[in-house]
Amino acid sequence: DAPEEADHLHSILTEMVVNEYLRESQDLSIMLAESFSKSLAQVGKLHTGVGQANFYVLNGAFMPSVLVEMGFISNPSEEKVLCSDEFRDQLVEAIYGAVMDFKAKYGRGL
Repeated sequence: DAPEEADHLHSILTEMVVNEYLRESQDLSIMLAESFSKSLAQVGKLHTGVGQANFYVLNGAFMPSVLVEMGFISNPSEEKVLCSDEFRDQLVEAIYGAVMDFKAKYGRGL
């Protein structure tokens, strides 16, 4: 019985950790959306909001995690914006600002 109980306890603890990271990930997503809205004029055309999905690239990430999708190169007008050095510089600054806001809130020695 002891190994089975240990597995059950481990599952519960893992679920608690994942839920905490999910809340932090949601908060980071909101911070990113706010930063994009303030910093990027072109984002109005590209930004479709904050959501949740089970993306393969984020599975198994036992830390706050987000996926930033800023447009589609298959769309000629979005491709033009995405190829702009100015837009990419603004995008980097917006992401950096959100990450720094997140660090200030959750830093705990980061």
